[in-house]
Amino acid sequence: MRELTVAAVMTKDPVTVTPETKFKDIVAVLSQHGISAVPVVRSDGTPVGVVSETDLTRRQETPGT
Repeated sequence: MRELTVAAVMTKDPVTVTPETKFKDIVAVLSQHGISAVPVVRSDGTPVGVVSETDLTRRQETPGT
């Protein structure tokens, strides 16, 4: 049995945001693309994190954290 690799299921041209992207804009990106998370990258394309719907919900529920 052949093992599945990440390359077989990954998105090859992912939607991304930058650390400077506004909260409301990330919500719009997730909604427009029908996705639940988005990679956060620097201007040079270096990944620095991931923001998910859950992250946004937690932030909305607990402002200032």
